[in-house]
Amino acid sequence: MFKYILKSICGRKIETILFIIAIVVSLSVSMGAVNISSGIREGIIKVDGEYDIIIGPNGSDTQLLLSTLFFSEHPLGVISYSNVEKLKERGDLEVVVPLALGDNFRGNNLVGTSPLFLRNKEIKEGRFFEKPFEVVVGYNVARKHGLKIGDKIVTSHGIADHSINSLACLFHSHGKDDHLFHHDDHPYTVVGILARDYSAFDNALFTGIESIWLAHNYTGTLTPEEKLVTSIVIRSGNQRAAREVVNEYNEKGEYQAIHPTEILRKLLNTLDLSKQVAFLLSSIIVVLALIIVFIMVTLMVNSLEKEIGILRFIGWSRGNITKFVLYQCLLLGFISFVISRIFTYLVLYFANKLSSSMGIVLDISKIYPLEYIIAFTILLASVTPIIVYLTLIYRKELLKNGN
Repeated sequence: MFKYILKSICGRKIETILFIIAIVVSLSVSMGAVNISSGIREGIIKVDGEYDIIIGPNGSDTQLLLSTLFFSEHPLGVISYSNVEKLKERGDLEVVVPLALGDNFRGNNLVGTSPLFLRNKEIKEGRFFEKPFEVVVGYNVARKHGLKIGDKIVTSHGIADHSINSLACLFHSHGKDDHLFHHDDHPYTVVGILARDYSAFDNALFTGIESIWLAHNYTGTLTPEEKLVTSIVIRSGNQRAAREVVNEYNEKGEYQAIHPTEILRKLLNTLDLSKQVAFLLSSIIVVLALIIVFIMVTLMVNSLEKEIGILRFIGWSRGNITKFVLYQCLLLGFISFVISRIFTYLVLYFANKLSSSMGIVLDISKIYPLEYIIAFTILLASVTPIIVYLTLIYRKELLKNGN
């Protein structure tokens, strides 16, 4: 029977190709839209709850959040490390972690911080940094650049895109002859590689904050004025202390203290609106593709009618004819699904490239339950006309036999 199925499909090349293209478009657009929106939402939610306060220079609260937790925006500026010391001296805050961004390694941001910032991260190889100019690299950074434990790397000034004009260096004023803004005299040693967790940490490098200061200091001695941070993240552990810290820093004109959860909710609301628009456009494309599917099915049915007549003439039973038709549908559906997954994977690959630049890493191998539901619905809708057609034919035959 399989040989006859293939001959039947090959005998309708144009209808078959157009049918597969329409199904592939329907599946790829709908499943891709679901996957991307769900992945971005998960990426935003993933960072929520770790810290309840971020302190930084005054300016855009969204930019402060994105530069601190997603490493995707330029920092607003710098504040003194003395703020970190004062916050630690309070004694009623659970975790106080400084961050300093200002350098990059081949387009990946270098984050100066404390080992506490990586306390919930898993090391794939090596260990966490302990001394100045030791660096822990994210999974994607290590894989992209072939980094191994013990490798030496040289960083450059600027945030990710090497944009010297926008924010060349937050920590030191450089002259024209400062080695083209490279830290050749301060190489970093790779001591650890993070396990992949599909977050902004996969695309960044982490070192002790002292390394950032020393890399921008040429005297060998750090003064309090040179100990700068771009932001401070806090896990307060109690609401009273959190309110006091937020109120204190928001009263100072040069600082701001934000609650990450509030800003993340705003981002999610914006995402939900964009998601609705994307789903609307996707639905229009899917409906148009399904219309093409129905047209192709109608053409296929017309040719099937002749084939069914021949098969009945040579003695095929109703059951075998039903299997013959349904197996064709299943084979075309399977081929369409496989092609759509390949196409969707390519779309997700490039979507991940774009979202990663914003600090959100997609798991492009993940398939969400809603995708399966959509795929089943579209495939069912594509074969329904043929099932209806077979039912009508058999009913017509029963009426004839009854007469």
